[in-house]
Amino acid sequence: MMTAKQYILQKYGRHVRVLPFPTLVKETGVSRQRISVIAKELGIKPQPVNGKVRGGFKYMSREKQLEISRLGGRTSQLKGTGHRFTPTEARKAVMIKMKKKGTHAKTS
Repeated sequence: MMTAKQYILQKYGRHVRVLPFPTLVKETGVSRQRISVIAKELGIKPQPVNGKVRGGFKYMSREKQLEISRLGGRTSQLKGTGHRFTPTEARKAVMIKMKKKGTHAKTS
């Protein structure tokens, strides 16, 4: 007999975006919580809330966000469109931000 994990891998593979939990509960006889644990182990997102697929940067793991950010930063530097703030520019930016917030900032 096949385990729930093996069944999910065989039927949907590792690259499926979202698992249909109600269908899997019926087909495998395994609880929703156990399927959720298996999905996390396989790196599959949980079922969408209210029928909407939750995607985008906000819903990615922290590691995935950092990986994408790093690649974007490297690419912009290689293209020559990236920008690194000098200490003077950074101080100016902080002052502008503080003025907008209505607070005072110490600068050295």
